[in-house]
Amino acid sequence: MKHISSILALFLTCSVMTIPTAAQDAAAKWHDSYTEAAAEAEQSGKDLLVVFTGTNWIEMCKVFYNDILSTPAFMNPASAKFVLVKLEYNKDTGGEEQDQISQKRFLKDSYRISGFPTVLLTDAAGRPYGINGYQPIAANEYANFILGMQASGAKKRTLLAQAANLQGPEKAKMLMEGIPKLPGNLSARFYRKEMEAAVQADSDGALKLKEQFDPLIADVDYANAMAKFTRDTEWIKMLEVSDGYIRDYNLTGPNKQRVLMNKFGAYRRLDNLEGMVSCLLEVVKEDPKSPFGEDAQKILDNLRAKKIEQDMQNKQSQESAKPPAAE
Repeated sequence: MKHISSILALFLTCSVMTIPTAAQDAAAKWHDSYTEAAAEAEQSGKDLLVVFTGTNWIEMCKVFYNDILSTPAFMNPASAKFVLVKLEYNKDTGGEEQDQISQKRFLKDSYRISGFPTVLLTDAAGRPYGINGYQPIAANEYANFILGMQASGAKKRTLLAQAANLQGPEKAKMLMEGIPKLPGNLSARFYRKEMEAAVQADSDGALKLKEQFDPLIADVDYANAMAKFTRDTEWIKMLEVSDGYIRDYNLTGPNKQRVLMNKFGAYRRLDNLEGMVSCLLEVVKEDPKSPFGEDAQKILDNLRAKKIEQDMQNKQSQESAKPPAAE
């Protein structure tokens, strides 16, 4: 993966936000430009703490900022180790510059942020090692928690550096311990090189790293392929690759449902109702109570309702088209 901050150099948002609050000194340390914050982190050697939030429309985000993030009890210890970034995702983006909107969308997609508020911890190069969110605890306690995560991240970076001088099982074990455990395939997105080196060093399979890392790497490749097919409107290829991914990795549960929903989207683009319904039924069959299963059932119910309505309209049209009965 390319250096996140180098990609973001394309974005020219370099302002520092000021927020009217009682803790004005603390608030002034927050950046709203990731590009600027990343440059400062690289120069200072600090890590990045990035908050993805929506304080003007999500109550929890507002409470999180007012009760914890903006207080000196959090800001002072946290800013000793981190350059702080607060990215606001507004419902109404009418007053924002397009480059700001694009930068924030890029970051949200790159780090697979799925909800607000989310706290992301990365090194100065943008490689993540910790993800957290709001916790109803005192500001100083949250600061200590975050600093503990930072210490753990620094230790993992040391292990990865030391692993470069090792060979065989020792190298594999140290790489395994140094790669952060992150949600979904995020670890593979940012630590793929280390994962592949660990699998190679675990040549006898004693640590079972191939079984652990290969599916994560494959999921990254699949996601990248889906993004490309979507950009290029290659829906048939999306179907073919999705079928191959399910088959080759024997996907089950939410992983299979997610791929099936991608297939549903491709069939919808192709206006193939039979394919759409087939995918949705398979999603529901896999697990009707999962979020994917519930969403698929709702879509099926809507499709059935539309079909019934269409049939009724067709019947009415046929009835009105019949010649009047002879008297």
